[in-house]
Amino acid sequence: MRELFLTSVVPRDDLEPIRATLGGFTMQTGTLSTFRVLFYDCGPEPKPLKNDRFFKQSPHLQLWKDLSDQLARTSYILQVRYLVDINKDFGQGSAMDLNSRAGILRWNDVPDPAKAVPVNSKTKEAETPEQLVTIRRKIDIPGTNLLAALADNGFRFVGEVILDNHVFAKDLAGLVISEVRVLPESPAYPVPTLPAFNTLRYADPRPLTMFNVRMNVNDSQPENVKKGVEELLKVKVELEQLCDFRVVERKLLDTRVVTNNLRAPPGVSEHK
Repeated sequence: MRELFLTSVVPRDDLEPIRATLGGFTMQTGTLSTFRVLFYDCGPEPKPLKNDRFFKQSPHLQLWKDLSDQLARTSYILQVRYLVDINKDFGQGSAMDLNSRAGILRWNDVPDPAKAVPVNSKTKEAETPEQLVTIRRKIDIPGTNLLAALADNGFRFVGEVILDNHVFAKDLAGLVISEVRVLPESPAYPVPTLPAFNTLRYADPRPLTMFNVRMNVNDSQPENVKKGVEELLKVKVELEQLCDFRVVERKLLDTRVVTNNLRAPPGVSEHK
């Protein structure tokens, strides 16, 4: 699978009028979702997933094999995402059993190299509209016991965030406003209990928020990726008065362990 997306950064103070505009554009109120996102790395050396006791009966075994093949080539930082409820999972003082909870294990590759046409190095403006679209491979594996499977294969916890996504659907594209919040320091990680949601601070101290237009495509045929890019660029034209889409540097989305010397979680715009 390939993930395609356009990226813009918008002022947090403008979110309400932006939401209103997107609601009119898509004729819907959108869907609000909150995720607990944990990050794990497998160490400096590439290694496949050798211990399969927690997923060998998974109906998604082929995806586990695909992930193992990628990890045998390069060591990556992976995400594990859990859908959480602001009213039920935060500030209750009760521990969250993440292994019994269904989640998504996500692998993102380094974005595909940009087209040969150069990007203006000073303004980060694209010389062609196609350069605005970031393209990268993705594997999403749903299931339970995801943290147990990672621990069983020597992965190490390196951080977690809370991600709010407000998603509006436009044809096959998702228009996503993402807000990332950080959890307070804790003597135990992952944090055993989540504090009240309104006590969390934004990850970015600047009053800015990420806005993406994104789409997942089956990349078994190159034509699918081309069509996906065309669809995103159509949406871009319709939203040009709302925001300014810019090129995202590949290194900012690099999930390889060797390039993350501080073992810090890579940015989540996501993403998705």
